[in-house]
Amino acid sequence: MAGAVGSLALMGMGWAVLGSAIDAVVLGIATLIAVVFDTTRYEAISDDRWRPVAMADLAGLGLVAATGLGLTIAGVVSIAAMSAAWGARALLGLVVLRALPSAGAPRAAWFWVSRNRSLVGPLTAETGLFMTAGYAVNWVVAAIADFVALGIYRAAQVAMNPIVTLGQSATVLLLRTGRDRAQAPGGRWQRLLLPVALLEAAIGLWLLALLIPGVGSILFGENWDAISSAIWIAAAGQMFGCITLVATALMKVDAGPRRALQFRATVFWVDLVAVGIGAATVPVLGALIGLAVGQVVVAFVALGFYAASPRRRESPPQ
Repeated sequence: MAGAVGSLALMGMGWAVLGSAIDAVVLGIATLIAVVFDTTRYEAISDDRWRPVAMADLAGLGLVAATGLGLTIAGVVSIAAMSAAWGARALLGLVVLRALPSAGAPRAAWFWVSRNRSLVGPLTAETGLFMTAGYAVNWVVAAIADFVALGIYRAAQVAMNPIVTLGQSATVLLLRTGRDRAQAPGGRWQRLLLPVALLEAAIGLWLLALLIPGVGSILFGENWDAISSAIWIAAAGQMFGCITLVATALMKVDAGPRRALQFRATVFWVDLVAVGIGAATVPVLGALIGLAVGQVVVAFVALGFYAASPRRRESPPQ
């Protein structure tokens, strides 16, 4: 329902901004399909059905690669075409998730909500604050600097997307496996250090891959020269962002989602202020420098919240 309302709103805003009813409608429909797919996907993850999730992701990856290559060769690179490809990928993933024998019942998500009603509000609010802060940073950069700076900022963020995706996957695993250890004595910092170390190693390997001559140009085309220096700043910030991701996930395990919500509410403005100051001070790369500084501050606050988190007093998600 939330996806349907959001898609309708997106169609209206898209029509006003893009000036094309076709682009706005295709984008809105693709967004609705993507929301349904993501919801179904995370339902499968919470139910330990990793095989259909992996199959859906692989099928979607293959479709995105094929359609992206086809559209590029054909020279049809438009908002409507790319949105249609995105929506088709989500629709294929949804079909795969539901077609496999291990697919769960459609009411499984409602069953989870009914058993964990007290956790839904804090989890939703915490995720909402996290996502809102991330998108609001883009508006700050566009308002204070210009769209050139915003383009370089976003390109550097896209370059770090493999690490972000890996970090989000790690937090899902931590929540899934850590909930059974919420009452276990000791081991708090050991549980933090191992996933952080693995994510930091992944950042290092990704940067080494980008150092191979020609790799950056293949991945980012003519934009590589403009964003190559920006990627190093984004990577430095992401190293601390990984600490925040892991610490926040373990807060939910040890003290429940309300603790993570308190943390997000406390640091909500940090990145916005840091990016705003950076964008106003240093041309082009200032937003990324500000974000990196903000991520350092947020990481230390996250560690403080995690260290002071009491052991869970409520039942973990079932």
